[in-house]
Amino acid sequence: MNIVKNNPAFARLQAANVLNELGLAISYVIIPLTILTVYNSPFLAGLISALCLAARTLSAIFSGAIADRINPSLLLKASFGAEFLLWGALALLLYFQVANVYIIALLSIIVAAISTIDGPAEFVVLKRIMPTAELGAATSITEARSSTAQLVGNPIGGALYSLGGAAALGIQAAIHCVAALCVPQVRDACTPGAEDTTRAPRFFTEVKYGFRLVFGDTALRHLMYVSSIANLGVVPMSFVLLTVFQQKNTDSWIIGILLSCFGVGVILGAPLAARLSSTVRLSTLLIIALSMFVLTTLGLIVGSAHPWSAGILVIISGLALPALNSAITSYTVAVTEEKDVGKVFSASGVFGMILAPLGIFVAGVLLAHVGALWVFLSQALVMALALALTRIFHGVGLKRCVKSKESAS
Repeated sequence: MNIVKNNPAFARLQAANVLNELGLAISYVIIPLTILTVYNSPFLAGLISALCLAARTLSAIFSGAIADRINPSLLLKASFGAEFLLWGALALLLYFQVANVYIIALLSIIVAAISTIDGPAEFVVLKRIMPTAELGAATSITEARSSTAQLVGNPIGGALYSLGGAAALGIQAAIHCVAALCVPQVRDACTPGAEDTTRAPRFFTEVKYGFRLVFGDTALRHLMYVSSIANLGVVPMSFVLLTVFQQKNTDSWIIGILLSCFGVGVILGAPLAARLSSTVRLSTLLIIALSMFVLTTLGLIVGSAHPWSAGILVIISGLALPALNSAITSYTVAVTEEKDVGKVFSASGVFGMILAPLGIFVAGVLLAHVGALWVFLSQALVMALALALTRIFHGVGLKRCVKSKESAS
């Protein structure tokens, strides 16, 4: 934690992002619950969730190049501020009872698209304020921060929903406003003035260049293949559990706690993240994480009968994730030049999440027509396929991110 005490800009960055992620975590509970409560339709809830995720995935194609060209502090403030205004507007529309499913979907999709700038902009800030030797520790803290925000945000979202959708969204909007005020100011790019004249006409070229950088690195390319298939099964899990227990008339605060259980697992696994990410091959971490996902998803066929047994299984599934994400993130930052960090993270994020919207949509259709059993079976099958691909790529991986950085430089 010394890097937080000794680096005020890093501390402010963490504060701003944890508040923003807390607000988004609240929305992930409030919006589906609103749709399920008002319209009693897993299909509509799944469709809107899928459209939001698709909007995030598509807009991420350009967000990295934007983050590399514009001051990242300004981008974060603009993004958090827009989320404040849009969620606040939806809160007012719900309060005056003029919001319908189309308005809810439209505003949720716009927020989802805007929020994709947050990640690339944050990593550009990290690259500018953190020494290379501290990037691994910084990304581990970032991973724990995101999990903590999810952990706290989900039950808060469930509890706030008991006050009504309008009140819940109004409080959430205020959180985004405070987040915008906390964003630190950082220096401009390494070559001030050169960006406008030499790089401005080549925006789409830079977007494509980010994808070329990702697929030009063997480890990153194979990781994208595996993660895109894995996320087809992993990402819909929260939506599936929320829908299953909402249909059982489970209290919203209990649903919120259940959705936070994955974050509990991530936090419990975080103490090992720094050590494992620097000593164990990425492929080995992938195998461990995906194996746990497959087993716990199969366990949910029986465990979903009660929220507490489901929560235990979800906690177990999250244990291996922080080491995996920390290793991938620190490796990606280490081998990427500062001017390309945003583009590379956007490109890898797009391919990692490209199939996830389909997963949520299919889950909504299956829940509406055949029930949770077939959803859990299909998710386990998809993750088993990702695990099989990981075994094929077992020879691809890195033992130490630091060594990768040294060889790259």
